[in-house]
Amino acid sequence: MKIRHDLRLFVQQLFANRIAAFFGLDVIVSSIVLWVMVLVDHRRSRVPHGWAPLPGNLLVGVSLGLPLWLYLREVGLTQMRESHG
Repeated sequence: MKIRHDLRLFVQQLFANRIAAFFGLDVIVSSIVLWVMVLVDHRRSRVPHGWAPLPGNLLVGVSLGLPLWLYLREVGLTQMRESHG
């Protein structure tokens, strides 16, 4: 059970002091907000490839997921405006 032990150690060290805990919570909260925003907005606006920021968030982090979502959303909204206008 080496993996379980390493995960436990990771969580202990992530919240070892106030600075580390602030960093850890910042990343966790930012990721949760990104997921909620992507899922809700994707359902509403039907952005093409709107699922792509979610694996990007899991593999790299919010630093990839958020800009990718904003880019895809803007491209989708621009295409929607052009097709209706």
